[in-house]
Amino acid sequence: MHLDYGPDISGGALFSFLESIGGQEFGMVLGKGGAKVLVDALCAVINTQGGELRSNTRVEEILIENGRAVGVRTSTGEIIKARAVIANVNPALMPNLLAGKEVSGTENAPEIEKLKDFRPGLATMMIHLAMDQLPQWVNEDARSFNYVHIAPYVDEMALTYAHAAAGKLPTNPTLVIGQPTVSDPSRAPEGKHILWIQVRVLPLEITGDSAGSIDGKTWDEIAEVYADRIINNLESYAPGIKSHILARKVLSPSDLERYNPNLIKGDSLGGSHHPAQFFFLRPMPQWIRHRTPIKNLYLCGSGTWPGGGVGGGSGLMVAKLLS
Repeated sequence: MHLDYGPDISGGALFSFLESIGGQEFGMVLGKGGAKVLVDALCAVINTQGGELRSNTRVEEILIENGRAVGVRTSTGEIIKARAVIANVNPALMPNLLAGKEVSGTENAPEIEKLKDFRPGLATMMIHLAMDQLPQWVNEDARSFNYVHIAPYVDEMALTYAHAAAGKLPTNPTLVIGQPTVSDPSRAPEGKHILWIQVRVLPLEITGDSAGSIDGKTWDEIAEVYADRIINNLESYAPGIKSHILARKVLSPSDLERYNPNLIKGDSLGGSHHPAQFFFLRPMPQWIRHRTPIKNLYLCGSGTWPGGGVGGGSGLMVAKLLS
């Protein structure tokens, strides 16, 4: 369920196998102090090499001249020229960035337009909790882990996927729970803890509630109520957890897309990983190996091979192409 597969979806078993191998071989790396330390390290590398980082700068258009990418135009109208452009965006958003007259009407236009068909995976909700103690899991072994999954029955996981795909709010979705202060107390004040809950999987568009108790058809309407359901579900596995919550922040699928437009409809994986758009077909046959039909324009990120996750593989492959 980390990817957009239920246990009975063709091809899904392969990913469980690959994830298990990866976990056993490399373990799980946590940055001391939080995920920001990875961002800081990457920024430091760019700055050390003489690069320039622009935050809060929206690119409106990729500039094309004589069939080549030559730079970008920002939302303020600034033109930034470059010998190559690397687009780390959801492939479905690329047509909007290539809508200029230098592309429309050319032989590449149909291939670019097809990227709009790049399908999102199912949605995700994140719940962040400030705690005065760690969960007192019924299974005491779970108290020493940084990462806990709650998905007790395969049939329940399959039902969750089917409900979400049909637009229904699942009754007992799979929960991926991080309790990083188990091994990194620097992430919270002394004696306090943090918990994050990733709710998998959820509908891209809500048509109803599988339990029949939640009304509303938008995430802005029902996010907090649905988060209450998740916390109530947790009580069965960590009794009393509600009484130890100091504060919470709920990020619905709609919130995730607002924070990052690449997370279309709250799909946190950068596009479905079903076989039709994975492996050598990601994002689609005409756009494989991070090259595009436009010279000097490259595509990377979770919408390209090797897919979602904090791995950096696609960026490394593009760097090798440029070198």
